[in-house]
Amino acid sequence: MIQILLGNTIALMALCLLLQLYYPNWMQAQGTQLELRYGCLLGAISALGLWLAPNIGNEFTLSLHTLPLLIGAAFAQRPVAVLASLISLTPLAFQENHSIGLNVSSSLLALSVGIGYQLIRRGPQDSFKPLPLLGCGLILGIGQLLLQKAWLSSELNAQNILLTRLFFLGVLPILVLGLGWLLHLKRLKPARLPVEQEPPLAILLEAIPDTLLILDQQGYCLEVRPTYPSIPPFDSANMTEVQGQRIQDFLPPWPAKQFERLIEKTLASANTQYLDYNLPLTTGTRFFEGCAHRIYLVPDSPPAVAVLIREVTQRIQTEQEQRVAAIAFESQQGMLIADAKNQIIQVNPAFCRMTGYTPEDVIGQSTRILSSGLQSKSLYQAMWYSILNTGSWQGELQNRRKTGEVYPAWVSISAIYNTEGLITHYVSAQTNISQQKAAEHHIHRLAFYDPLTGLPNRRLLFERLQQTLGTSTRTRQYAALMMFDLDNFKNINDHHGHAAGDRFLCEVAHRLTDKVRAGDTVARLGGDEFVIVLEGLKTNVQEAQQHVSHFAERILLSLSQPYTLDDLILHSSASIGIALFRDTTTDCIAQEVEELMKRADIAMYEAKQAGKNRLRFFDPQMQDLLNQRLGLEEDLRIALEEQQLVLYFQPQYDHQPKLIGAEVLVRWQHPTRSLLLPGEFMDSARRAGLTPALDRYVLQHACCQLARWVDQTELASLVVAVNISASLLYQPDFVEYLTQILQQTGANPHQLKLELTESLLLDDMPLAAQRMDELRVLGIRFSIDDFGTGYSSMLYLHRLPLDQLKIDRTFVQSLPNDDNSLAIIRAICALGNSLGLEVLAEGVEKPEQRQTLTEAGCQNFQGYLFGYPLPADRFEQQLIQTQTAKI
Repeated sequence: MIQILLGNTIALMALCLLLQLYYPNWMQAQGTQLELRYGCLLGAISALGLWLAPNIGNEFTLSLHTLPLLIGAAFAQRPVAVLASLISLTPLAFQENHSIGLNVSSSLLALSVGIGYQLIRRGPQDSFKPLPLLGCGLILGIGQLLLQKAWLSSELNAQNILLTRLFFLGVLPILVLGLGWLLHLKRLKPARLPVEQEPPLAILLEAIPDTLLILDQQGYCLEVRPTYPSIPPFDSANMTEVQGQRIQDFLPPWPAKQFERLIEKTLASANTQYLDYNLPLTTGTRFFEGCAHRIYLVPDSPPAVAVLIREVTQRIQTEQEQRVAAIAFESQQGMLIADAKNQIIQVNPAFCRMTGYTPEDVIGQSTRILSSGLQSKSLYQAMWYSILNTGSWQGELQNRRKTGEVYPAWVSISAIYNTEGLITHYVSAQTNISQQKAAEHHIHRLAFYDPLTGLPNRRLLFERLQQTLGTSTRTRQYAALMMFDLDNFKNINDHHGHAAGDRFLCEVAHRLTDKVRAGDTVARLGGDEFVIVLEGLKTNVQEAQQHVSHFAERILLSLSQPYTLDDLILHSSASIGIALFRDTTTDCIAQEVEELMKRADIAMYEAKQAGKNRLRFFDPQMQDLLNQRLGLEEDLRIALEEQQLVLYFQPQYDHQPKLIGAEVLVRWQHPTRSLLLPGEFMDSARRAGLTPALDRYVLQHACCQLARWVDQTELASLVVAVNISASLLYQPDFVEYLTQILQQTGANPHQLKLELTESLLLDDMPLAAQRMDELRVLGIRFSIDDFGTGYSSMLYLHRLPLDQLKIDRTFVQSLPNDDNSLAIIRAICALGNSLGLEVLAEGVEKPEQRQTLTEAGCQNFQGYLFGYPLPADRFEQQLIQTQTAKI
């Protein structure tokens, strides 16, 4: 029995070894046909062992058919082991029924134990774990003993029991270990390259600037050949840790997954496969690419994968920079690239749209093709000096389109250098700033020019007067300030309307401008007052006066000619006051300008008093007139003390129309000169420094009137608007003073509205904001008077607690025929509505003006159309009777 058992064992082991020798890659079979073939051969060997198994007693067998099944499951692919198990059971068809369950259970046990060892053995292809393999053989033996005892019913004698235990617990584990060791020794040989091939391969690998990996089918690194610069983690420092490990053990999950797919595709194809991956490192993300090919290290060996890897971080970054540059080149800025000789080599679409040139027109041409010829030579010298010394320049240029049209452009030029520090290219980016320049010009005109006539306004006149003063002082040449006042202009407005008056003023401006030299200044102060500044006159005062006199006579003659406005023919004249000047008499030029204006005004007053259509030069004899004005200032002081000033109220209505408020206007009931309007004494008040006192007077009486109206239902909720000056707002005690007035009079602060002028706000914006915030806490409201005639700064609209914008009457008077004024009014209404501010138009005198304003978005009105300024008692009577009347 022992001889038969030993013979069968030797025969089975020999068959297994012959199978390994004949099919050296059966352990790693690839493809369905190979797996079927190897599975059939293993199953046949197992079936032979089952067929030849010797019997002990009536039922017990010492079967070795589980040996090849366990070895196959432990070292081969799982499909091979499963197929072998199925084939190994074919001899059961010829055995008794009581053996079928035992052999099937034994086969399943062998298959399970082999797979368990394969899981334990997981590692490089040449790994071998003898103790776990011996343990698997022992488990198989114990299992088979238990299975035979469970399945078979007969009993063995003592000798057979000893033989069975010796076979399954001693012989079978040793056979498993021995056969596994022999197979392991056989499988070690293909994992190494033949010795005679290593030197040529090493030389070849040294010549390749890429890192070489040789991977088996499970992703284990069989060989690593690093290069310099090193590619992590396949560098020299980590080579010993990487070799023999799986890709998944030292690469992040996503790159490892990419390598797994690469191995699968490479083994399944004879073509080269490619890989792109990146690694996030502490120094930044690095990018790599690889190419892989299927190889056989030795003939008839399992295929492996050779991968060549190189770093492409620099290339990826360069490509990204190029893409970014390409996107930037397609921006809305006009861009061109020129070579070192300043020849254009590339332009973008925005450049073509901006200049009208096509790429074919300019490529190969010098950048001078854009030059308008309007720039100074010094500008180009400064530009090239900056480019050559700093590498860049930016500034404004006047460029020329293909059509010849000149346009302003903001241009930035940068030099591109090579590695040797030499300029190779120039990159220019330009933006058409025509709209920006137009906006700046428009803002400048609003700030320094009269919107009706286009002449310089008071602000610009003062600047030019200061310049002329300085020039005359240096050159010793006299200059002249001529102030004009049109005679009977009020009659033109009253009889023919403000539209005709505006056209008349424009014609006057044209005639004045037509008579002066290029360097002289014609300005409009407002209303019907004009100014001419003549400079560069004679150094002798008599000659200068004679020249100005002749010029003024020509002006008077021109202005006295009939004015034809369509079918309307108007006649007018002017009174001219002239002040000659040369040397400044004070250290402050601004004070000197004010003094010159006073002198010209005195002279003009004298000309008007002389019968109109006259001219007068200022001389010391006119000091009497100045004394009279000083007397008027003194009278005004007395008027404040004796309360000679009377408050008039002009109603304000909304679109319904409903009475919503009234503006306070002051009149002076002079004891000897009857009733004086503000225009007759406000200048004297300003010159005398009485404006704050006058404002306090008006505020106090306005609050008293508000308190009296509380008891009258029709006027109890009326809001009263009081215009205050900058000098009052900026006084330190103004808030405290106004608080006391409200408390003393009992006036409701929510019914008091303070009107401020734009010029007032520009003097000291932070202080104005502070004062207004303090008053706003009390409930006082604020309005901007004459909005649109000054800077109309968005800054104070944002920072100040305003409630209302008041459209100046100069814009209203020209409606509905003046498109420019209408456009400005629409802009003011849109601005006010968007900021949540009320908009009120003053100077509304005609129904068509009101209609146009309503259509433009204005909802509140003030003017003669709604009511004239009246004293408080008459104001009460008229409004109580007519507050619900339809206008």
